[in-house]
Amino acid sequence: PPGRSASGKRGPLFGTGLSSPAGAGLGSARSDGGADGSTYTVEAGDTLRDVAEQEYGDAAVWGLIYEANRRSEENPEGIVDPDLIQPGQELTLPPQSAAESFDPGGYTPPPSTGVGTGPF
Repeated sequence: PPGRSASGKRGPLFGTGLSSPAGAGLGSARSDGGADGSTYTVEAGDTLRDVAEQEYGDAAVWGLIYEANRRSEENPEGIVDPDLIQPGQELTLPPQSAAESFDPGGYTPPPSTGVGTGPF
């Protein structure tokens, strides 16, 4: 199922049979996130690769989204494990220029630590 983004690239309003332009009505994901102000609201079944493909046209830049949203002292509600994003979670989307300069071949996510980050 498609998620909703401030860019309005896709995202039906479930239960209405209608789509909405960015910033209008239900499901608007517009907020003050990121350098360009856009966010993405995670839908059931989404992965960071899906979001990267939809928003940047390149699934390989998923690490850019992870880095912008990972748990930190400044972002205690951020992503702990990039394989576990939750429906309803709002992701900050870095600007397109960041995606264009991101080197996915040189990206290795940091090891996860904490509760719920093990292999089981």
